[in-house]
Amino acid sequence: TYGIVRGDQRAIVNLALREHLEDGSQVARAMKLQGITRDLIQKEQVLEFQEVREGPAIYYLADFKFINEEWRSFKVDFRPEGADRTYTFELKHQLYTD
Repeated sequence: TYGIVRGDQRAIVNLALREHLEDGSQVARAMKLQGITRDLIQKEQVLEFQEVREGPAIYYLADFKFINEEWRSFKVDFRPEGADRTYTFELKHQLYTD
């Protein structure tokens, strides 16, 4: 449906943003984002996110290639819709094939 290629050496980043309201409820928020992933020798891949809306849910998908047992670092800059500030999310994770 979303044009994502499946394979043993492919993975998906799935990001979503939820705002916690004063009444205790949560609501999905749209955002602008851009990101990259790097391997241990700093070879970089740009993450190309596509927005998916399903009912009240909003999330962003990006696929990328990797090799088994590879450590990958991720950096994503995002700005919630209506915000005047950009935030950065960073993660390092080891990936495995099935």
